[in-house]
Amino acid sequence: MKASEAIMHMRFYLADSQKVKYSDDALLSALNLAVTLSFETFIGYASSLGRKQTTITLTDGVGDLPADFHSIALVEDASGEEVLPDYAKVTPASGYYKVVGDKIYSAADSLVLEYHYIPTAIADISSEIDCPESMTGQLVLVAVNIAKGDRMGADNAIYNMVRALASRSIPYVPDRKAFQR
Repeated sequence: MKASEAIMHMRFYLADSQKVKYSDDALLSALNLAVTLSFETFIGYASSLGRKQTTITLTDGVGDLPADFHSIALVEDASGEEVLPDYAKVTPASGYYKVVGDKIYSAADSLVLEYHYIPTAIADISSEIDCPESMTGQLVLVAVNIAKGDRMGADNAIYNMVRALASRSIPYVPDRKAFQR
């Protein structure tokens, strides 16, 4: 969905079809905050939504994390073996990794990283929203509550979104490392 379409829906809920009460910039700001809060909630519920996978090449044991990186869900080496976190050592041992700032450290040459992300901000009303189509209606409701200054209403709308996703069988996915070793 384009941001312009979401803003049109927001104006309907806000009874502002004539653009008297809210500017497009204010509604775009509310929409950006709604996306961020929603994706942070998906992370808290360990949802499979809001996850990406990438391969990171390490040079001298150091690699750059993706720009949209929020937190790690799973790390594997090139052979598919899970790599575990080790924050006790300056340089992690073989089979372990460490995250410091926007860098990941490991003895491996490359790592396959499954990570939680927060979408980049919606730049303007012609931009696409980085969100599954099935969620955009509920995302609009979150943004409407934010635009009204009703944070509790926004939190309730996010909770309803998460509950609706669960009823659509978009699962809670526990990390695999909880079941190994």
